[in-house]
Amino acid sequence: APQAPPKEKVIKLGGSFDLTGPTSSVAVHPFKFQLAYVDYINKTQGGIKGIRLQYDWLDDAYLAARGVTAYKTLRDRGVMVYTPQSAHIVEAIKQQSDEDKVVIIPQSATIPMIEPPGWTYLPYALYSDVFNAFLQWVKQSWKESRPPKVAILGLTVAIGRSVLEPGQKYAKQLGIDRVM
Repeated sequence: APQAPPKEKVIKLGGSFDLTGPTSSVAVHPFKFQLAYVDYINKTQGGIKGIRLQYDWLDDAYLAARGVTAYKTLRDRGVMVYTPQSAHIVEAIKQQSDEDKVVIIPQSATIPMIEPPGWTYLPYALYSDVFNAFLQWVKQSWKESRPPKVAILGLTVAIGRSVLEPGQKYAKQLGIDRVM
């Protein structure tokens, strides 16, 4: 009997995006970018060391439960690297991904994603570090005799809350009045 051709080797990547949820107007851009980048690597470089990249994705609608289900589904399909968009989803799957040894590269950055250390790698600074840099700039730039006052306005979600505690501590240290 004739043998089937050998199965093509692929590097499986995956992610979940809030394509139908409340932040879908924002989520569509990194989603399209990731698809385009994988296509670019495959077409221009033949993948990585000759192994084609495969990007699989699911819509999580910005719901943690759907994000957890998306992670488990893609993990079961053999995804080695998972790129979720939303902080609350990363925080919900962190322990499981650490146990599964699936690399997480999130599109947001909060302390609970990386503490305790595990399989989540941040491609940029924590949002709390960025906010603290802003506070430092405010303090250095302030010219009036009264202390500067800073307020935070944002969504009551993981990423929105991630700057509060570190920001309050650093603002106090810098002598900045805060409304947080």
